[in-house]
Amino acid sequence: MQTIEELKAKHEIEVAQARRHAAGLVRDRSGLQELVDTLKASTRDAADSFKTESEKLQTTIEELKAKHEFEVAQERRHATDLARDKSRLQQIVDTLEAEAFGVAGRRGMLEEPFTPGHGGDHLDSMTPAGDSHR
Repeated sequence: MQTIEELKAKHEIEVAQARRHAAGLVRDRSGLQELVDTLKASTRDAADSFKTESEKLQTTIEELKAKHEFEVAQERRHATDLARDKSRLQQIVDTLEAEAFGVAGRRGMLEEPFTPGHGGDHLDSMTPAGDSHR
């Protein structure tokens, strides 16, 4: 059997080991708490950075969308202007053709094709002012 002294010595050794183990756990817990705090801070920084970047991108998207809408509206106005110009020019061409065929009809050229180089008339050599180059 063990004596009280032996039991006491054994108990003191176990208590010392328990204290060392507890101190190690405290150090480990403290180290873990520092790690958790560091991770929280870096996560917060990353979240703030992503939020800032997201806001910048949203602003860029809104600016590009406004620019696109402006350019589309501008192109629509341009297309409308071109259609209007085309219509005016077509009216001028139709008027000029009617006048040309009217002149040709009065001169008896309706039977012959109205193309440059055809017909004995001098219309194929006329300038836009109506002057002939004979």
